[in-house]
Amino acid sequence: MIERSSLRWVSSSIKNPLSTWFPLTPIDIHMPLIHSPMVLAFSSPVPQGFVADLERALQQVLCHYRDLAGRIRRNESGKLGIYLNDQDEDCGVLWIEASTQETLQGFSDQDLAKLQELTPMASQDPVDMGIPLLLQITRFGCGGIALGFGVNHRVVDCNALPEFLLDLAKLTRGERSIEELLSGQPIDRSCMMPRRPPRPSFDHSDYTTNIITMLSSDEAKSIVTRTIHFTRERLALLKSECNKGRSNQPFSTYVSLSAYLWKSITAAREVNVQSKTIVLCPVNGRRGLALPAHFFGNAVFRRCACATVCDILAMPLGDLASLIAAGLESLSQEDYLRSVVDFLALKQQHEDQQRSSPQAEEIPRFSLDPNLIITSWARLPFYELDFGFGRPVLATPTEGPCEGYVRVVPSSNGDGGLAVVPTLRNSHMDKLVYSIFNDNKGC
Repeated sequence: MIERSSLRWVSSSIKNPLSTWFPLTPIDIHMPLIHSPMVLAFSSPVPQGFVADLERALQQVLCHYRDLAGRIRRNESGKLGIYLNDQDEDCGVLWIEASTQETLQGFSDQDLAKLQELTPMASQDPVDMGIPLLLQITRFGCGGIALGFGVNHRVVDCNALPEFLLDLAKLTRGERSIEELLSGQPIDRSCMMPRRPPRPSFDHSDYTTNIITMLSSDEAKSIVTRTIHFTRERLALLKSECNKGRSNQPFSTYVSLSAYLWKSITAAREVNVQSKTIVLCPVNGRRGLALPAHFFGNAVFRRCACATVCDILAMPLGDLASLIAAGLESLSQEDYLRSVVDFLALKQQHEDQQRSSPQAEEIPRFSLDPNLIITSWARLPFYELDFGFGRPVLATPTEGPCEGYVRVVPSSNGDGGLAVVPTLRNSHMDKLVYSIFNDNKGC
């Protein structure tokens, strides 16, 4: 049982006397209004005073990452942005201290519902969806500790989060000063704003196709998230199967694994064979747009691949990989990515958007069935984080935001493999797990 003993706000150590509002970018606004949960668990005995050192470091790091201490709000014109006011009593990061008599060994990525208890989203109190960052520190009976984060996806994507956490860890260890941190380039989202005037020049139907349905409260109870580990050797075999007979540039591990998951999950769902199914692949657009090295915000773009269920079940993995790879090619082209930003800016101008700020409320659950989103955290350095007593033994997302959402993360086994974290209906999950562990072809 988790006991929460403290709940308060932690804000910047340098108070800015002026309030500021700045707009979110079209890509920011397009992101779902959710707090993405993640847990970092450390087994080493925690030094005396670590929690106080972490709070001090958080106060310092917020001087640079001011966005994370603000609130998502609309201005007088109804535009969505981040409001910064260090003088507000409830500004800053929601800080929760908790403890449990259980040991860290009682928590693993094989029980993500239990791991969710180590995140701020497990609190019974409703959370203001305009808060950018939530943090829960949980002490275990064995002396270990877990840091559970809830990161608002409209403020930052998973590709930029590690830099914030690395800076926080360095400040906690005392290996970086606030002066060094503030000497860097200030956070600036202007490079992701639309051109004036916006001029989309490509087809962006990927951003207009509705691929979700809302679940009833009873249906939502059947949604589960699990972790499935793929060893390095198994991934190599799978990649070899996808590239069989291919003479040009080989498919990446991500594309090969996505093709395998698209086929496997489609089979587990037992969808009507004449139905069409879409796999949506988010990609980091920072390189394609030549963004500043330390850009902090959202720069994730997506492309879809589509086929009938009948074709997916019949096609070789290599053909499915070709469909996925063909869609991803344009996501390395700057003119295409700029066109997406412009398209979303115009789309958001014409949408009948909610004219109020995000407030505390129960977030509805959605299903993508028969579609999928497969996002990769495989190259993100979460296992390199060191707050002064060693690297985490577990760094993982917990429950997924919707049915049909799949995350690919580094495996906690430390064997160089990957962990697949799908969110599906319970009956479909059982079939998927059974098929993966009994499939000898290509893996």
